[in-house]
Amino acid sequence: MERKASAVWKGGLKDGKGTISAPGGVLKDTQYSFTSRFENGPGTNPEELIAAAHAACFSMALSAQLGGANLTPESISTNVTLTMEKLDSGWTIISSHIDKSYRVFNLRHDRARSPRTNSTHDFYVLESPPWVNVIPITPGREVVLIRQFRFGIREITLEIPGGLVEPSDSPEEAARRELREETGYREDKLIPLGVVHPNPAIQNNVCHTFLASDVLHVGELIQDEREDIEVVLRPLSEIPRLIREGIISHALVVAAFYHFYMDSKPDMK
Repeated sequence: MERKASAVWKGGLKDGKGTISAPGGVLKDTQYSFTSRFENGPGTNPEELIAAAHAACFSMALSAQLGGANLTPESISTNVTLTMEKLDSGWTIISSHIDKSYRVFNLRHDRARSPRTNSTHDFYVLESPPWVNVIPITPGREVVLIRQFRFGIREITLEIPGGLVEPSDSPEEAARRELREETGYREDKLIPLGVVHPNPAIQNNVCHTFLASDVLHVGELIQDEREDIEVVLRPLSEIPRLIREGIISHALVVAAFYHFYMDSKPDMK
């Protein structure tokens, strides 16, 4: 592959002006100057073009990798921050930080100073909306579970229904929606059981757990194109064994049942 571009500069360093052009036509006599490079003035600059190229290449490469796993991303948004340090010989790029935004999370890059050593370090955080999960129990004391393939471990897992809290939702509304869409059941009563931080080392969100009591089947599942869910009913009395034997292994599902069994609802146990 071969790509070309050209630039013309006229005048001195600070009072001159230049243009950048490329055969593709997007850049055609696009202006740049000392102020656009070093003082945030109008016009483009070579550094932001490097950042744009980095972001574009990364997004396409990630899409290709997902395609190799038979996944088609809805969208990939990549933001690149070019950091420069002024040395005696001029400006030198010392780091390029890629911040990616996906449908379910953003990647945040923090640089922080240690209160103990006073040294600085880089930290990466997955920013995500709150999550919900629901323990649905029928009048016959069966738990409505779901089986679905999880691409993180590339295995089918046994879980309870759950999902994202959309910006327009409350956690309760999200819990009711996920229960109906993923199982076809509707609750008589929704009871909050607790809130946990899924992984505070690298995530900023929380997960709300609800008990849905006396659920009844009201219709078919409402799945999106990425879902392939099987509904499974198991007696409530079997849940501890399923956890002990690793049949239920999702950490947030285990935490949800911990909330359930520790809560003061002896009539439901």
